[in-house]
Amino acid sequence: MPGRKFNNDSYRYGFNGKENDKDVSEGVQDYGMRIYDARIAKFLSEDPLTKKYPWYTPYQFAGNRPINSIDIDGLEDHNVVTNEVEKTLTFHGADHKSENDPITSGDNINPWKDLLNFKAPKNVWEKTKERIGGNTILTFTPNAIQTIDYGNSTGTNFDYYSVLITKLPEGIKNGEELFDHLRLGLGSLMDYKTTFAAYNSKESEIWNSKNPLGSVMSFDAYFTSLHLNWDDASVMTSSFYKGNGGGYWTFTTLMTRGDGEHPIAGTRQFGLTDNKNGTYTFYTRGVDRGYGLALIAGEETIFKSAEETWSTVMNKAFVKINSEKGSALIPSTPISKRVNWWEKVKPQFIK
Repeated sequence: MPGRKFNNDSYRYGFNGKENDKDVSEGVQDYGMRIYDARIAKFLSEDPLTKKYPWYTPYQFAGNRPINSIDIDGLEDHNVVTNEVEKTLTFHGADHKSENDPITSGDNINPWKDLLNFKAPKNVWEKTKERIGGNTILTFTPNAIQTIDYGNSTGTNFDYYSVLITKLPEGIKNGEELFDHLRLGLGSLMDYKTTFAAYNSKESEIWNSKNPLGSVMSFDAYFTSLHLNWDDASVMTSSFYKGNGGGYWTFTTLMTRGDGEHPIAGTRQFGLTDNKNGTYTFYTRGVDRGYGLALIAGEETIFKSAEETWSTVMNKAFVKINSEKGSALIPSTPISKRVNWWEKVKPQFIK
């Protein structure tokens, strides 16, 4: 436009938000796993995961879905509409990954990057805080979000648990009905040392509605072999989506006047993915760190206790589906690993 001037020499980023690699050539971005040349709109090398995804061309971008997806690092695609990393974890779980796979046991935490940087919407939290403000047991405790960067543990937990559903239960017509069935029945899937219920009657009303966004729920759990229990652990439903045959919701950890501190600080997502082949994957994945007084028991004790809980959820989902005349496979081998917060996580992934 006449009179307008722009100098892009100082701008370091190009297509898909990747940093330009001018040492190679103008218009080239380094994705980490592949090199992309924007001048010809092509990757210059094969996808390293080609053998695991034979239905894709070795040079595909974002799973051949450029309308609603981006490519995180030249490996799997990330659906920006549903906020899921397709074909990484939520398609068939971790069964296809070997023990030495960097996602299973190494420092590759790209599939959880969206959860690491997830922030509960301010407007949702303000409304929630106003509702629960008068629910006071521990008067000295504020109602506050426990973001992962406020955690105290050196280790950061990254996990993924799933079960593959191959036939819908009797009376369930589609994936969206199955999603509601599993979400509203989550309390029945907990293990012997954990209960899951609403923070109060008002929050129960919201959780059981068609849109549970903002509802506060409580996990009452024991975190040591001595069955010590400090307080219930509050979470807020900070995102919710239903459609396209499934859906997901996200829990953000809270400190509340009624429940006190949550023993961890982080984000957990539950969801149902339509695999587009007549099957569905019910999953949970999370990123968190130990928080506050709970660390007296040791961070690994907290993480191991959570492993038991989420493994039980998937095993009970398996039993539930089959008992309701549907069909589900034995839950996949879970991913549960620790990555150093200060050395690996914060420098690379926390904005």
